[in-house]
Amino acid sequence: EQYRYTSSQLIAIEVTTKIATTLSISGSFYIIWKVIGNRSRRRDKLGRTYHRILLYISLSDVVGSFGIFLGSLPAPAENLNETIFDVDLLGNIGNTATCDLQGFMVSFGATATNCYTAMLTVYFLLFVKYSWTEHSLRKVEPLFHFYSTVIPFSCSLAFLVMGWFNTAIPSCFIVTYPWGCFLEDSEHDCIRQPTTIGASRVNYGTLILILFAIANVTVIMLSLVSTMLYVRKIEKTAEEYSARIGRNDTSNNRQKTRLKKSK
Repeated sequence: EQYRYTSSQLIAIEVTTKIATTLSISGSFYIIWKVIGNRSRRRDKLGRTYHRILLYISLSDVVGSFGIFLGSLPAPAENLNETIFDVDLLGNIGNTATCDLQGFMVSFGATATNCYTAMLTVYFLLFVKYSWTEHSLRKVEPLFHFYSTVIPFSCSLAFLVMGWFNTAIPSCFIVTYPWGCFLEDSEHDCIRQPTTIGASRVNYGTLILILFAIANVTVIMLSLVSTMLYVRKIEKTAEEYSARIGRNDTSNNRQKTRLKKSK
């Protein structure tokens, strides 16, 4: 029953995802334009690590969000899931290749966006708390790109080659084809199936993406908290210094008043 969707449910999912991804893509294009749209300032902005990371976050988000925006269109036109579960997918006119491509776009785009977001918080930590210069940041920037681009691209490419991207809701992703074929009570054999961990229902592809998400969230939280505590410490020091100066000024004014009265 978990794989049975009504037409109204499918329409609601399609509309919701299209609105969300349209907003996401629009925001990303705006950031891209702000970084490279002005010719007179383009070279200056692209010469800074901060703006390059922002640019790559936006580009990867466009890739992933556009993949989700396509919805069921890239799914194979002749789809066993529709027959087995009596589901009427919306506008599926693709084939296995287009479904693979969409799954790759979603997997790579979403993972790269999350990774670059984590690296942006690391950038702020190094720049604000540890006072790294632009020259120093450029030395570690290749590591940011390796973690955020090379690894997600390699993993997503491996998923594609192994045939793990299949028809899903709202877009092709890492699922079995047909749905639920790995269940003991299933009457249908798996045609395309991600490799699962032992006898569990968890597949390696989903596990890898979950681990990426956990790692990125951990890095983001630690970096932001560390940066926030450092900034708070600086603010507290500044407040104490201002209070000390204020007390000294008050004391000096009192002394001047006493001297005037004594005269």
